[in-house]
Amino acid sequence: MKLLIYWLYAAIVSGIWFFWRYRIYENEFLIIDDALKDCVDWGKRNGYLLPEKPSYFQFFLVERPWNILILNFTFLPLFLINLVVILLLISPWERKVMRYKRVMKNLKDKWEKEYF
Repeated sequence: MKLLIYWLYAAIVSGIWFFWRYRIYENEFLIIDDALKDCVDWGKRNGYLLPEKPSYFQFFLVERPWNILILNFTFLPLFLINLVVILLLISPWERKVMRYKRVMKNLKDKWEKEYF
């Protein structure tokens, strides 16, 4: 019973920590997204094809995977299961996020060449 209480305490603390880190990342992402708003509007007006924007959570897991590792170690103490779950969860999202970042970088370069 005592072990369950200690595990529950660690799970609650790591869950609060994960949520706090996610909110910080979301605020950073919103600042970057607002900075790119003019660039995206310019790209849409000029007919560039823009990929679908991944969610904040997908960006968070792909760019900062250690946060989910720390959270999973408290909920699922088996390291191999954690590794498999994380790799299966992140790998399809990683391609989507990296493609979006590459297209946005190219669009921003074209926008800066035209306006600056």
